[in-house]
Amino acid sequence: MIKVTLNRNDVEFIVEIEPEDEGPESWMDDEHVPAIREAMEWNEWAWCQVTVRALLDEPVRFGERQFCGFASLCGCSYDSLEDFKASDYYSDLCDEAFNDLEMIIKHTCEQLEKNGTISLT
Repeated sequence: MIKVTLNRNDVEFIVEIEPEDEGPESWMDDEHVPAIREAMEWNEWAWCQVTVRALLDEPVRFGERQFCGFASLCGCSYDSLEDFKASDYYSDLCDEAFNDLEMIIKHTCEQLEKNGTISLT
């Protein structure tokens, strides 16, 4: 049996954002929408989707692929990256991305053990 122990200290967490598909009207109380709409003109964090990627500090690669865990959250409104990192959602997304990375590695080890090879697709 292949056993891999993953430690959070071995993982780098990368935060990425992209514009939210739906406007804040779909997610927020009406009282907050005008301020968010105004901030959207100059602040990319004002209304966005946030993704946290968990990557091994020392990348393990199979072909061109690198192990990477993901977690995303829609309908986010923050002042900045620092503001987001100070929130509970940041630690929650890091936990989810770390768990996703663990599952990917576990699945890969099971595939190697069972088949002697892994699929890169």
